[in-house]
Amino acid sequence: MSVDISFKRKAYKLDRKSEYDRDIYLCCAMYGSNNLLDLEGNIVKDWTIIGVGEKSDIIRHLLKTLALSCEWGTLRFARSRHTKPENYIKNWREELNKERTLTDLFDDFELKGENITYSKLNENIDQFKELSVDEIRELKPAA
Repeated sequence: MSVDISFKRKAYKLDRKSEYDRDIYLCCAMYGSNNLLDLEGNIVKDWTIIGVGEKSDIIRHLLKTLALSCEWGTLRFARSRHTKPENYIKNWREELNKERTLTDLFDDFELKGENITYSKLNENIDQFKELSVDEIRELKPAA
């Protein structure tokens, strides 16, 4: 059976339009599949965008989708035989509290010499660079 593996996750807080707005986050994660290997036998890893929204929107989305995959045994952390949904959510909550900014997003994905495929995130980063902060804030997490 194929299992998706969660290697890294990052959450970035977007700038507010005004002091009355709620915080909006852009969440990215690096995943791989245990049955997809490169020519050297390493798991192929790729970044993907999990969602954009308030903390509660992101957690709700994770509960509806990825945490269920942990329960079913089709998603786990790297170096783990089984990942409990509550641990998966706990790690995302900790990530959301790190207060990374949109500037950190662009700094983090300048391909700092890591030997990893960034194709999915790079395609999306190019799209985000063309959007204004207001347009990015209007994006919603996938249902």
